[in-house]
Amino acid sequence: MAAGFAVYDENFVEPCLAAHVRANAVCVPTWRENLTIRKSLWAACKVLRGRTESGRGCTTDVTCAEPEGEKAGVCLRGACSVLEVLPEGEACPLQSGTVSTCDAGLFCTTTTSEPGVCAPATARGSACSGVLADASCGFGNYCDPVEKRCKETVNRGGPSCRQGLECVSFDCDRISETCAPAPAIVSADECFSAP
Repeated sequence: MAAGFAVYDENFVEPCLAAHVRANAVCVPTWRENLTIRKSLWAACKVLRGRTESGRGCTTDVTCAEPEGEKAGVCLRGACSVLEVLPEGEACPLQSGTVSTCDAGLFCTTTTSEPGVCAPATARGSACSGVLADASCGFGNYCDPVEKRCKETVNRGGPSCRQGLECVSFDCDRISETCAPAPAIVSADECFSAP
């Protein structure tokens, strides 16, 4: 397969299908649900196993080696990389684009291109700086600039945001102060139609 760059592993077909069924049962996931879904899919969906090791050149995900466990081999910027949900204390990159991210309840301490560390997030309801870009509340939460308290991100699309962290989609139009709709795992018709 793929001129020897990948092999087919049928042992992962059924677990992968089952993981997708579970993922598709959640229309618009919270950040915590999103991380659970990622880990489940990464662990179960290793049907096509690339042979190109991390750091080597690639043009498609399928040729990148699949690491064991809740991780995925992907092709990023022309090189195979590993994506994973990082535990406390692990080095983490600036959260921009497709990168590994800290697990729920954690945040990445970096504010520059230099790596940071996954550290415990400030609890919801606790005091924070009030600065719009303050990520210390962790993904799925934001630092309210008026109340200077960590709050849960609940805006799935609509008015009243000042920063991307206030939106489930992470996308706030700062001119109209409107969150872009949160992406649904399944189609909006399936998610929101009456049974």
